[in-house]
Amino acid sequence: MELRTYTDLWRMDRRIYAIQDVTLPIPVGMTQLGAAALGALVWLPIAFAIGLTDLVGGAGEYATGLSAILLAGPPIAIGWATGRPLVEGRTIGQHLAAAARYQLLPPLLVRLSVPDRVPTSQRLHALIWTPRTKDEPT
Repeated sequence: MELRTYTDLWRMDRRIYAIQDVTLPIPVGMTQLGAAALGALVWLPIAFAIGLTDLVGGAGEYATGLSAILLAGPPIAIGWATGRPLVEGRTIGQHLAAAARYQLLPPLLVRLSVPDRVPTSQRLHALIWTPRTKDEPT
């Protein structure tokens, strides 16, 4: 059983169930939508630069559908993969956010760092305790 705390309720992923009057087949999270949009911004110029739609050829209806799949497929796949849990039930976006937070925060364990100059030798002063014998006065 997973017990959600009060702060976890505010961090829950908001989902879109419909756009205008069109109901989506699955709910889409905001991180998935953002990842798909970012993937489209990267993928579409690359696809047009290498002439991916020209590789399909023809002007028939099948060629147009295949071109649409080649252009829209990778951004949709990126958005879908962003919402899938990986290790420890965390999604790719949560892993990336944790990695960015780790890189951007200052180190917290400053007191455990090695000093700049390590001494080459050290002196040790110690007293050695020896028990009294019966002959010694108290």
